[in-house]
Amino acid sequence: MSGQLHERLDAKIGELRAAGVAITRIDASPQAIEQLFIGKGESAILFDADPSRDTAWYGDVELQACAEPGARLLVVGADGPQNIEI
Repeated sequence: MSGQLHERLDAKIGELRAAGVAITRIDASPQAIEQLFIGKGESAILFDADPSRDTAWYGDVELQACAEPGARLLVVGADGPQNIEI
């Protein structure tokens, strides 16, 4: 799948939700997070309003930075937990 990261991510989130798959969170490298900001703007990633939580959100999906390159969705479906590369 080609296109910018935010386009691929939005499409995959929509596809999974339509199939009834629960999305637990997004793991993304710092470079992938930067691509989301560049492609979708400052409002692409928001920080939790609760100061006791160090959590970021991409829409209503929790976003965590990770050392692995790229971005993946952590989901729970009929086959159990899975990582889906974006």
